[in-house]
Amino acid sequence: MASDAWEDSKNVVAVDAGSLSAYDAGMDELTTSADRGPDEGVVDIGFHNPSQYECVDLRATDLFGTVSPAREMHDGAYVHYNIDDDNASGNYLADYTETEQYVANEDDLKLLQIAASDSLTSGTVVLTRNNEAVRVWKSPQKGAGNEVLTGSPHQPDTEGNGKKTWDLSDPGERQEFNSVKGSLYVEGVQLGTALLAVTYTSGQTEVADQITYTLIAATCGLDAGVPQPGAQRRADLQRDYPGLLGCEWSVTDPKPEEGSNYDCVAWSVGRTDACLSDWSVIDDRFDEYPWGNATWIAELSDYDDFYAWHGYVVASNMNDADIILYANPPTSDWHYPDAITHAARRVGQAEPDSPTSQCQCGAGRWAMFESKLNPFRERIEHRWDQLTGGGIGYPFRYYRKQ
Repeated sequence: MASDAWEDSKNVVAVDAGSLSAYDAGMDELTTSADRGPDEGVVDIGFHNPSQYECVDLRATDLFGTVSPAREMHDGAYVHYNIDDDNASGNYLADYTETEQYVANEDDLKLLQIAASDSLTSGTVVLTRNNEAVRVWKSPQKGAGNEVLTGSPHQPDTEGNGKKTWDLSDPGERQEFNSVKGSLYVEGVQLGTALLAVTYTSGQTEVADQITYTLIAATCGLDAGVPQPGAQRRADLQRDYPGLLGCEWSVTDPKPEEGSNYDCVAWSVGRTDACLSDWSVIDDRFDEYPWGNATWIAELSDYDDFYAWHGYVVASNMNDADIILYANPPTSDWHYPDAITHAARRVGQAEPDSPTSQCQCGAGRWAMFESKLNPFRERIEHRWDQLTGGGIGYPFRYYRKQ
């Protein structure tokens, strides 16, 4: 966004009304105009701001695209807390712990640019971070020699840790700055927020800009100490459910050795004592349950009846949903005419000892759900739309707690 040092004068600016030239008055590198062109000729009377030639500006890309000036001012940027294992380093070694080696396939660092004129040949540029929740690198794959702001614990006055300074009057430092200013990369290494700021100082002129970063990931399983799958197992799950993204899901109940006694429909209503997905259960073929109509067909009305009995009513959209049903039309058959394939449960509804009972994943930017993938697979937390595609299909029906 525009420099934080820019101020709109509340005084009337009198253009070319001074008694000296802008150069003689020392104002030729400052401006009174909205377009930030420098004061030229006779000096203007009024408040002078840094001109366009002396501005530095942070420009960020995050998980949601280019960070606009309006979003930079209000929400800031969002990047992953880098908890996945992009280089498949064995028994799940989170990428943020790898601080020296090149991380192959790393895709969680986001671009940060310092917009500044190549013609600046004096003054200093200082990039700072206010804590150790973020690191800044010269490469999106990190690696020794690419450090800009790294190190722990945070030391605000230490070069390469809390700050990075480029003296633009030094040809070598100026060349380095111009070579990296357009291709810096931000990594999240903790949950929470961090502030990155840049300041350009030349004589009495100081121009600054800053961006607040929020670091987000799906961490409920990790925080609860649930064993996370190794690289091959994660790769298998992400192959079978191609919408899953490394930092945006975690296992909340490990894969059982010989299957477990509950499935996705059971978990959608908080049960871990039954497998309820079969058509004969949903339809209540054997007249054992207080739902269904015993037609040997698991119709949508049977699911509505099932969820109504458990205290849920149909919702109009995902934003109101506590449960999502998925359907995959090509799999439709006689027993499942609506091709319903899966049920997921919004996090935060489970018992207090569940890993997701106090879920804060996504800092309000993600709608997080939890799914038992099947009786022989893990239970995971995931963003609401990340199981779409593959064999599960797409969100089809929504329910909310009555």
